[in-house]
Amino acid sequence: MNTNQVELKSEERELKPITSIMTSNGKQFIWDPNAKPLTTEELLQKRVDEYNAEEKPPRDGIGCPACKNKGLVAFFRLGDVAYSMRKCDCNKQIKIVEQIKNSGFGSLLDNRLEDFKTDNEVTKVLKKKAEEYIHSDLKNWFVTLGQTGAGKTTICSCVCNKLLAQGKKVYYLSWNEFVRTVKLLANTDEFSSYWNKHAYVEVLYLDDLLKGAFTETDKRYMFDLLNIRYNNRYTTIISSERTIQEIAEEDDAAAGRINQMAGDYLIKISKNRAYDNRADFEWTT
Repeated sequence: MNTNQVELKSEERELKPITSIMTSNGKQFIWDPNAKPLTTEELLQKRVDEYNAEEKPPRDGIGCPACKNKGLVAFFRLGDVAYSMRKCDCNKQIKIVEQIKNSGFGSLLDNRLEDFKTDNEVTKVLKKKAEEYIHSDLKNWFVTLGQTGAGKTTICSCVCNKLLAQGKKVYYLSWNEFVRTVKLLANTDEFSSYWNKHAYVEVLYLDDLLKGAFTETDKRYMFDLLNIRYNNRYTTIISSERTIQEIAEEDDAAAGRINQMAGDYLIKISKNRAYDNRADFEWTT
């Protein structure tokens, strides 16, 4: 017998069962070696329950009790050999919040159709048409033209807010900002990204079309943008102080597309200061 070896006592030679293990992510699993082995269904249910019980911090300020802010819910069906994942319904709300953040509307998000005041015949028509439009198939464009201060931007942003709440991807685009940016980015790598973001978005609100001074290049950009949206039948919302006739004088083809796509949702407001809700005077109808 090797003198360097020590004979183990009989009770020390017995292998003791492992009752716990530390995983690589620091979790310790403990079990009873004398317990009845779990069936496949019981083991899957245990794993499903463990995953679904794990909680993450709220996403975008939205807490979800169903998925515990993970965005996924574990489940399995009888006969499965592994559990599966499904997207939690809260992802739809998260998507809406993200789209609102990226929409570019800023303070216009505060405008609500329910709060839109109908103080005269013009605002009554605006609200009525807006309510009809949000319940339509959105194949038409929603266009408000004419008198400044009549509520065109407000009613258009109200419509956009409703579409955002429906989960639509909506972008706000100020005409003057648009033409400045595309000319600044012309011949750069960023041009295509900026252009495509607005030209191909699901819903585009183009505010103050042809406001102020503009060039032939500006008018070409206008036509190209509207033509893409016309050809692809993308939902488009437009407001402008110009009348349809004034737009036609600058670009007949662009005006024709606006007129055709808007149909019954082309709202023409006569240029009358009585319809200017921002004017510092009182008037009666």
